[in-house]
Amino acid sequence: MFAADARAFGSSVDDAWVARQAPLIDPQRFVVAVDRGAIVAINGSYAFDLTVPGGTTIPVGGITWVSVAATHRRRGLMRSTIEFAHRQIAERGEPVSILTSSEGGIYRRFGYGVATRHWEWTLDLSASGIRADLPGDDGSVKYLAGEEAHAHLRAIWERYRRIRPGELSRSEPWWQSLESVFDRPAGEDSTSYYLAHPDGCLRYRVAQNWNRGLPRHGVKVLDCATLTPEAHLALWRTLVNLDLAGSITGSLVLADDDPLPDLLTDPRALRTDSLADGLWVRVAEPDIAFSARRYGLEASVVVEADGRRWAIEGGLDGAVCRRTRARADVITDAAGLGSLLLGGTRLGRLVAARYAEVRSPEAGRIADRFFLADLSPNCQTHF
Repeated sequence: MFAADARAFGSSVDDAWVARQAPLIDPQRFVVAVDRGAIVAINGSYAFDLTVPGGTTIPVGGITWVSVAATHRRRGLMRSTIEFAHRQIAERGEPVSILTSSEGGIYRRFGYGVATRHWEWTLDLSASGIRADLPGDDGSVKYLAGEEAHAHLRAIWERYRRIRPGELSRSEPWWQSLESVFDRPAGEDSTSYYLAHPDGCLRYRVAQNWNRGLPRHGVKVLDCATLTPEAHLALWRTLVNLDLAGSITGSLVLADDDPLPDLLTDPRALRTDSLADGLWVRVAEPDIAFSARRYGLEASVVVEADGRRWAIEGGLDGAVCRRTRARADVITDAAGLGSLLLGGTRLGRLVAARYAEVRSPEAGRIADRFFLADLSPNCQTHF
């Protein structure tokens, strides 16, 4: 199965890789299609808890390993394996399924909507630093290594992921797999280093570039979890001041509301390399999913998705979502519903894209503010 997946995605595997990744897999959550003894399609899911706006978590199935052999295209294998996975997820009582996509044009037809953005960026350290008017180094950051570093990051993460909409739980096998991968060199990249603050942790690697005596090492941030603005500033100040570093790059680690650009003397020094779709969400049971989250203002909004209407009554303190026959304020489809769940996609954007309609301009304005989350959703957990 590993070999078939690697072939589909153009990668390779060895026994060591299989040994590190196999503990993540629950065989009962995976399905393969076989033709004359050969695996020709794969689909599976991981069990996660997903944080929704307000800090509540809901169980979800994380769809993964979706592939079909090049020899077996256009035979309905992808659709049949995904539908099988959806049935399994529903049977396990998971009201939502999520995925990250290798191609952006595949999953809307399966009911998935883009709910987070994947921001890749580069910070040119020769062009900027932390602003001088901000509080200085207070000695709160230190390096940790080994089991002490692992324990600190795990503890911080468990608190952080319950704050940030879109973030996921990480099981013990998941942590062990991450540690086995990141705590060893990879190509030109060093092993991981851990910067620790009482209210945060940042994990990074370094790729050396001595640049003929003018060093410009490349720093790659792997995880960043902070619980307070003070921890955020202290950790990034330390990283920006690394000796010999020329640039810092990040993928997934910053939400689009992160203040890092505004902490810099020149925000333009942090350049966007790519801004693409991140987490895709499919809501199978809107009554459970939309009752779990909190909303931007006290209101009642009726949403129609694929012919079914749902009345959502809620605000900052809680919500109830139930079936209704009332007139719809918003009309969309299953994918539009998925985009709205985590509060990072403006309803106005869906309307402009013709993915949604509103009953009236006033109903649209209320619903737009209603679904927005206090924090932009983000997902650092790649699966």
